[in-house]
Amino acid sequence: MAVYTMQTTKLPASICDDIDKTCRKFLWGGADRGKKVNLVSWNEICQPKGCGGLGLKKMRLMNEALLMKLVWRLVSSTNELWVQLLKAKYGDVSPQMSELPNTRKGSHLWRSLGKIWSNTLQNIGWAVGNGTVSRFWLDNWLNLEKPLGEYATRRVPPNNELEPVAAYVTPEGNWEWSKFQEYLPAEILLKIASTHPPCHNLGDDGVYWRKSPSGHFSVSSAYREIMQHTTIKNKAWKLIWSWHGPEKIRTFLWLAFRNALLTNSTRYKRRLVVEPCCELCNAKEETTNHVLRECDRALMVWYKLKVMDVVPNFFEEPFEEWFLANLTSKVVLEEVRWPILFATASWALWKSRNKEVIANEKCDDFNLVSSIRLKLERSNLRMTNS
Repeated sequence: MAVYTMQTTKLPASICDDIDKTCRKFLWGGADRGKKVNLVSWNEICQPKGCGGLGLKKMRLMNEALLMKLVWRLVSSTNELWVQLLKAKYGDVSPQMSELPNTRKGSHLWRSLGKIWSNTLQNIGWAVGNGTVSRFWLDNWLNLEKPLGEYATRRVPPNNELEPVAAYVTPEGNWEWSKFQEYLPAEILLKIASTHPPCHNLGDDGVYWRKSPSGHFSVSSAYREIMQHTTIKNKAWKLIWSWHGPEKIRTFLWLAFRNALLTNSTRYKRRLVVEPCCELCNAKEETTNHVLRECDRALMVWYKLKVMDVVPNFFEEPFEEWFLANLTSKVVLEEVRWPILFATASWALWKSRNKEVIANEKCDDFNLVSSIRLKLERSNLRMTNS
């Protein structure tokens, strides 16, 4: 319902923040009056899955992206009835206008569109046909990040700023270089040289959405542009989310690779415990690597699963390399692909640790190995059942 409302209404920032807060509580399992530990920051959660996040949306930015869709339709779908009604009430609009008219006296929707007008227009390009509408210096018709006027090395004469692209073409249909080459750097001139000049046979000029390969607007592309992801994509995340098995184990793998499991080391840093040591083997610090590979229980489980027959240097590689190497292994052990067995056993180790440390339930090591094999059978993860 919130998304439906945000398509036509600029919600107050406080409401968007409350929706985000509710999403965070749901994600980490918190009750209305309770408070759970957020294992990963909300900014990182809202990154795309390929960048280590979960792809959730920030409501403020989603609201803006949805309203951008209205701005796009306002300038590209001029024949729609609602567009004609708005133009009749507030005046004609064009993607060449720096701002919407009459925003101070307009409705809440009109004022909301006015606030995101310039941000939307920055992502709109011009497809040149006959070149009579798109402006040479002020419109982005060359599919660059900015209009040509912002690349000029010298001040463009004010009388020339509003000239259309067609004004820079000779009667023979070639670019009239003498009118602009002294104002632009060489790389921009090369770009123009590789672009076909406008021609009256190509029809009228039109607009397109620059952030989509098809040129058509999409809310997802608008959101990505607003979000401006700074995190670099990592193939590891794609590997984790494409792992063949239960979603809860995939989520565990995501947390483990982020080193976001709530180990005693993490709890100590958050001042939730007085010591970071492992309560199972009394090691000085319980990290994710310790729980999954170095703890006495982990050693026992991996040896019983004959890990040394599969990965001889299993206990020697750095954590991230070790983690990814086991998820990409081609080895099959006991009719189970090693990445499946590795992930299931790692999840079982973490689950058994929580039962013993948090719930004070004793876990027998032999039963733990048996439960791993039983989990594989029940989940149909053996090769014979896949």
